[in-house]
Amino acid sequence: MNKKISVIFIAILILNLLANCKPTNEKAKVTKPLDAKVVNQNLAKFKEEYSKVKDQGEIGLFLLLNTAIPETLNSPDPNADKHMLAGKTLPLFFYMSPNEFLTYDEKLLFGKMFFQNAEEHLAYLRVRFSIIELLDKKSIKLIEWLADNGIKPVQRRIDSLIYATVNFSLPNDSPGSFWIKSNEYWQRMLKAKNPVYRLLALQYLGQIEKNSGKALQICSVALSEPNTIFHFHALNYLMEFGRKENISVIDKYIKNHENKSNDGTYVTAEGCPNIIEFAKDVKKHLQ
Repeated sequence: MNKKISVIFIAILILNLLANCKPTNEKAKVTKPLDAKVVNQNLAKFKEEYSKVKDQGEIGLFLLLNTAIPETLNSPDPNADKHMLAGKTLPLFFYMSPNEFLTYDEKLLFGKMFFQNAEEHLAYLRVRFSIIELLDKKSIKLIEWLADNGIKPVQRRIDSLIYATVNFSLPNDSPGSFWIKSNEYWQRMLKAKNPVYRLLALQYLGQIEKNSGKALQICSVALSEPNTIFHFHALNYLMEFGRKENISVIDKYIKNHENKSNDGTYVTAEGCPNIIEFAKDVKKHLQ
């Protein structure tokens, strides 16, 4: 597949990701937007904090990143079900309406979703901008920090915010030296007990695993995950890097999932195939 076309196709799929879905837990708490005055106060306070550490480089950014996180963010979502609490499925953050998904980066920044209070929003600002700056510096220590976060299966609410920031800030075309130096930490994330970090690493599989046999094994594991978004990224890898001999893996996936509906983390949209149709497209591409 032409690389430019592939990138456009992937973009369309991701933009339609999570459309029209509902949380698996219908009791998910709906948070009200924070008052604009509170948000502006937080932005001003963060700017002041940042000005005190910016000249310290990576050390200063980690001071901000590791500032105490409110207990409400350092704990699981109170509405999480037993599968989420056990680290078997993704947290409620990954189930959004189309408008929420397409605009969640902006809404988080300005306190229009997710946060229960001003303290949580200020903590997010510290995490968000520290991560963005550290990624810009291609910090290997940051990737180690991410891997350490994935050790425990319990999903804290802050994990979703970390994922959201990295997902929007780390391009696949980062320098090869960055992926080589940070590879051991990405490999740890692929096996993380916390599914948020497994998913994050899977999205960069083409950069972090150059052994096609090992990559295929990782894809096979991802295709058995309960959340459909894992299936999308595994199939997307096979679309980009797979070989004809990998078709048997796709055939097995289609056979095992043909009669199952998408779980809500990847759903159909006009002009965008459902996950099984996408799998069939990948198979056709490899034939």
